[in-house]
Amino acid sequence: MTKNKQLLTQLNTLQRRLTPADSRYFDALRTYCTTQRLFSNEVAINTQLLSMLQDLLDAEKDGTDAPTFFGNDPEAMATALLAQLPPAPWRDRFGLIGVIIGITWLSVLMSSPQTTAGMVLYVTPFIVMPIFETVIILLFMRLLHITAFRQRQWLPNVILVAVFLIGVAAYLLCTAWQPLTRWTVTVPEPWNWVITGLFAVMATAVLVWIVAHVRIRSKL
Repeated sequence: MTKNKQLLTQLNTLQRRLTPADSRYFDALRTYCTTQRLFSNEVAINTQLLSMLQDLLDAEKDGTDAPTFFGNDPEAMATALLAQLPPAPWRDRFGLIGVIIGITWLSVLMSSPQTTAGMVLYVTPFIVMPIFETVIILLFMRLLHITAFRQRQWLPNVILVAVFLIGVAAYLLCTAWQPLTRWTVTVPEPWNWVITGLFAVMATAVLVWIVAHVRIRSKL
């Protein structure tokens, strides 16, 4: 188990000991900090969060709640905290973007028509869609970041649905609008199946990693 997974496990275990109100407060704090993971070191973020959680648990024993202990402006406090942390390694930044690009390419490959000559690959969607999906997902993370402390619990869900629908609309536009499907490349057999298979294996590996990561990150 990596150090970051150990930190996440400890965070989830200890957060369950908080009062319901303090758990909601700390959950918003975690969301605000972790959605900044592309720019700040994730291990450093979780290490700091674990220290703060342990301090909050000690404060609760003395009858102090989270707003009293951390202050009534958690966003300003968290912003100041993030400013002191080291930046995320470039390999982590490129790794996240690489996952987005890889999954997008797989979806484009899977939807490409197969002919007797091979797979017809639309060049424009293959180039444009990864860029667009990366921007959309980064925008989603940014919106979650700036709305973490808002009282509207439904807002993140609305944002997620809106981002998903925009992504679907863009994909349909790129694959159905004739001017964008004008340029094609035919990948002959068996290379079309080799390429698709490689992307499928990589996507499966990424999916397994994401599921394992989410299970560790999941809360009550």
